[in-house]
Amino acid sequence: MSNTIQKLSVILLFVMACSFFASAQDAKVYDMIPYRKDSLWGFADIAKTVLIQPQYKEIRFFNEEITAVRKDKWGFIDKRGQAVTPFKYDVAGDFKEGMCQVRIGNKVGYVNEKGKEAVKLNYQFSEEFSEGLAVVSDSINGKLISKIIDKNGKEILSNIIVASSQFHSGYIAIKEIDQTYFINRNGKKLNLPENAEIYFQFSEDVAPVKLRSVKITPDSLYSVVNYLGIINTAGKLSKDTVKDIFGNKLSISANQRIITNFTNGFAIVQRSSLEDYTADKKNEYAFVDKKGKMSMWYSAVRTFSSDGRSLVVSTGDSTVKIIDINFKTIPPFIKLADAGTFSEGLLRVKFAAGGKWGFINEKGEIVIEPVYEECSDFSGGIAAVTRNGKHGFINKNGLQFWEN
Repeated sequence: MSNTIQKLSVILLFVMACSFFASAQDAKVYDMIPYRKDSLWGFADIAKTVLIQPQYKEIRFFNEEITAVRKDKWGFIDKRGQAVTPFKYDVAGDFKEGMCQVRIGNKVGYVNEKGKEAVKLNYQFSEEFSEGLAVVSDSINGKLISKIIDKNGKEILSNIIVASSQFHSGYIAIKEIDQTYFINRNGKKLNLPENAEIYFQFSEDVAPVKLRSVKITPDSLYSVVNYLGIINTAGKLSKDTVKDIFGNKLSISANQRIITNFTNGFAIVQRSSLEDYTADKKNEYAFVDKKGKMSMWYSAVRTFSSDGRSLVVSTGDSTVKIIDINFKTIPPFIKLADAGTFSEGLLRVKFAAGGKWGFINEKGEIVIEPVYEECSDFSGGIAAVTRNGKHGFINKNGLQFWEN
């Protein structure tokens, strides 16, 4: 197989689905890499030296000095493999901001990075910590009533109904009978511009809003149209409305809507239309930046990477292209069956010939051969892969962290 994508004779067989690999891990290099032997898991270092022998049915990443592992029940171990809690939990998650969600029966709470139950298992539902706070909830008379707690379990706000699950940019959305609004951790309401209402949660210090506009026809009938606007954390519009590449205001409705938070400066808009003479929906996607600048429409997209690149599939000729933050096409020019997002200098790609996944670098050179049925983007120097139906991890040199 040639070293460059330009030399590959690959046909685009199908359009990329608009799905995004969701990683719970932060972008750091892991010194404890999940290592599998047969069906059991342990941990190894970057040189593949086994540090904790495979003995667990499931494991989580070491985001702190301890992590959750499962025998029959879940418990927590340190980097020496020593248990720091009993193996008593039915479910344990990943650490986020030094706190890990745990469940016994129908009650949830949190374990901190020292293995202490910092928040007792007193609630029915919980969310991950964000900005030092978490949402916990109980079902009361058929309604989900929530509280905001800190890392010691202290209640900051009580008896609220949340419209978003976490704090972002200092705010969380609260829902009442006739309105939804943002509040900060002190319960102070954020004033929105006139005719604006919440449309999406905050991310990267901005939030999309609906801008209500009433149109009156010559015969005195009227209709309401909602346009897309973007506010900052002071509640001020960064631009009155988002406009497409032709200068038209972007309306939002059931068939045209924001579908992602802002990530690395961009959110994604989706529009749907019915194909002629069929009931099949045709979806297209566009990017919007924080100032309201919008790209053209594509038949499929990937989120922007931290270094300002995205993959798109053009609507006209169904070719995969790389674009920069100005929505300009940049090399390498590639044709693939599917691809991920550039991450840590590598891009996961699926070739039509063979139908397997591998990785290329920024020059389009194949650095990890396409031998995997599935794979994730790289995060922390490793990627999750599936080969011959078995799951494991590889590093950027293609070293496989498993036996059998």
